[in-house]
Amino acid sequence: MVIHWGLEEDVLLGMCHPLQMVGSDGIFSGKRHPRLTGTFLRVLRKYVREDGALTLEQAIRKMTSAPAQLMRLHDGR
Repeated sequence: MVIHWGLEEDVLLGMCHPLQMVGSDGIFSGKRHPRLTGTFLRVLRKYVREDGALTLEQAIRKMTSAPAQLMRLHDGR
């Protein structure tokens, strides 16, 4: 879990780890929070486009198939 403190170098190290996944708790409050979509946009903007720390394919996997695999979701079920 990454929260709003700490060193960017540590966040970058975590983002590059092959088991790291991207998610957000922005929906749990009952109404949409900006971080619900902002989390994913930040990863694409900062870690893919600006820093080049992740490829687009790596980032998309961290947001989609990696969490689905962890939750054992297959074929849309």
